[in-house]
Amino acid sequence: MSTLVILCGGLSSRFGADKSLCEFEKKPLSLYQYERLSEGFKASGIRCKVYLCLKDTTYPLLESKDLESKSINFIVESEVLKKDFLDSITTDTNATTTHIKRSTHSPLYGIYASLLALQTPCVFMSVDTPFLSMATLQKLLDSKKEAFIKTPLRDHFLPSKWELSSLDSIKQSLIKGDYKLGLLLKSLKFEYINIKDEAEFFNMNTEASYKEALKLHAKTKGGTHGR
Repeated sequence: MSTLVILCGGLSSRFGADKSLCEFEKKPLSLYQYERLSEGFKASGIRCKVYLCLKDTTYPLLESKDLESKSINFIVESEVLKKDFLDSITTDTNATTTHIKRSTHSPLYGIYASLLALQTPCVFMSVDTPFLSMATLQKLLDSKKEAFIKTPLRDHFLPSKWELSSLDSIKQSLIKGDYKLGLLLKSLKFEYINIKDEAEFFNMNTEASYKEALKLHAKTKGGTHGR
């Protein structure tokens, strides 16, 4: 059984609101991504368990009517971190609270919390890439080593595959405040997988790119994106 974690704990500062909750296919983006990929793996006969990684228990989707009669796998970063990582670097309750509020928006926290909680290698992706294909994710899931994606124009550090052996390195980076994902991947000698299609890595960073994504989705619905 493989594992895919969709990271939903970003700050969304350029977007102006929590983009994981913006509407996509008449449902929150995080739920759309979860269902799209869970159903896609099942239809393809791929044994992969999908998780949504949330920053904390205040995430609105946890109590949403959209989840009625649905079974969703969640990882809550703050719950894992306060039990392990934050307690290990400080015994000051106030410092811990401040640290949680200030720092948990880095994807490294979600990666660390998920690996620690699940105790299995995981492929991680950002919630704001709605066109990421099943084929690309399958290549990462099948990879025998830690890996990220390289396209003709750039390196993509999400999605990427991480092993449990990197837990200590992630922890040390977080302790030092080194949140740059690319630097850590390269220091750990991640391999890369070549993908030619740039379009599937379209990222919704702003409200304008969100509107563009909706237009692209309308045009490509029933086509190859996300398949």
